[in-house]
Amino acid sequence: MAEPVLRAESLDVRAGTATDLASVSFSVEPVGLTALIGPDAWDKDTLVAVLQGRRRPARGTLRLAGRPITGMTPDARVRQGLAWTTRPLLRFATTTLIDALALAIHALRTPSPLDFWRLRPSRPSTYAALALLDRVGLADCADAAPDSLNEARRARLDIARALAARPRLLIADRITEDVSPSASRELASLLHSLAQAGPAVLWIEDDAMLALETADQVVVLVDGRALVPSAAGREASEQALDAAFLGRSR
Repeated sequence: MAEPVLRAESLDVRAGTATDLASVSFSVEPVGLTALIGPDAWDKDTLVAVLQGRRRPARGTLRLAGRPITGMTPDARVRQGLAWTTRPLLRFATTTLIDALALAIHALRTPSPLDFWRLRPSRPSTYAALALLDRVGLADCADAAPDSLNEARRARLDIARALAARPRLLIADRITEDVSPSASRELASLLHSLAQAGPAVLWIEDDAMLALETADQVVVLVDGRALVPSAAGREASEQALDAAFLGRSR
């Protein structure tokens, strides 16, 4: 059996005497879409901060592709193969989608920050940017300004920017926020298709039913603890929703 791309084991996160997360354990498989849901936004935000390296757990371990990353900085985690979306997306009012994305790719692949500011994106970076825009469904507006995009297309650009790092695991954090129901379903479908081809995707989502209907695996945070349903399909979805949002299990 393949090693999980991410394994969290017994994570405790405390703020003073308060416990934000308690013994949180779950894993993300190398292929497939894993959704993280739960009624408390603070629980999810705390776990994302721990995964990104912005908060340190008081206890427990994190492994990315089998390698310990618990004590690593955010930048070091990116170098190890972790990437995440950023909402709100940084705005580039005076450039095009392809230029903005090519610049991001160029920055990731340029060893010196000084060289980054001196040089324009290379032709390979531009080709790579176009390929990423095509992968997320934005090839038809490559020459548009990022600020001209609606929220759904901004989310797609955000995903493309994160994919530019060529991660092992992409954390897609609330990409359907402020997006219409139909566009949210399209974004969920995009994440699912990306996760089948790679990289693996951990999707943080407030719309529990959408996540449960789309994801291959579900992690539910309830009162700072993780519940991972052992079955698949509608029955598991209903059990997870009951446990997370109604406070009971079947």
